[in-house]
Amino acid sequence: MAFVNLFAIFLYLLPFIIIILLVWWVTSLVNKSYQQKERHFQVLTEQNQQMIAALQRHHEEKHL
Repeated sequence: MAFVNLFAIFLYLLPFIIIILLVWWVTSLVNKSYQQKERHFQVLTEQNQQMIAALQRHHEEKHL
């Protein structure tokens, strides 16, 4: 009888457990995507800064 009660409690809690796991999974996916976009933005920013520095050097050399 105790096993049946434990099984009933498990079945009662199962939807909540599934929802918690789904929320955790979606949150981790969103976090991963955000980190990738942030990394990509950092790379673009570094590339832009390098291009600006190169253009400034070129401009200075041209006007010397």
